[in-house]
Amino acid sequence: MFNITNIQSTARHQSISNEASTEVPLKEEIWNKISAFFSSEHQVEAQSCIAYLCHPPETASPEEIKSKFECLRMLAFPAYADNIQYSRGGA
Repeated sequence: MFNITNIQSTARHQSISNEASTEVPLKEEIWNKISAFFSSEHQVEAQSCIAYLCHPPETASPEEIKSKFECLRMLAFPAYADNIQYSRGGA
């Protein structure tokens, strides 16, 4: 017996799974764009800050978020530090 509804469901699920698996996680996408901002000795800590900013805990306060941006600025090469901003206004 051939059941078309099972095949359609499976095909739909596979299509969604394939699309999801090809997406680059946000933290990797950001890291790929700004990794050159940091020396090799600061890259692990910078990646940790980016991971936190991409997926902050529900209890994260605005001050904690801002402190992660400030940490990234401190870890960056001086020439790139101004490119890391907490607000759109440049602060």
